[in-house]
Amino acid sequence: MNWHKRIDAAEKRGRFTEDDKHRADNWVTCACGEQDKRIPRFMGEPTDEGLQHLGYQFSGAIGATDFGKARTTLARIERRAAKVLAGLEEK
Repeated sequence: MNWHKRIDAAEKRGRFTEDDKHRADNWVTCACGEQDKRIPRFMGEPTDEGLQHLGYQFSGAIGATDFGKARTTLARIERRAAKVLAGLEEK
């Protein structure tokens, strides 16, 4: 299940599951990890500082059960990931 669907499901039930929280804390399964596999990583974590920062914000939003912030941060992650990928294609 992708993060858009996880957020929708959590909002319907009124909370994120423990599995959601665990996945949001793990770079491989967080919103950043859901992005394109071509994004440069080190030990599973994106090397891009912008994605790192957004990943921490996303995890915090999940932990705080802040559906709105989770959605807006996910959108920001997707935009940043697209910029990172565009930069790779230019090289």
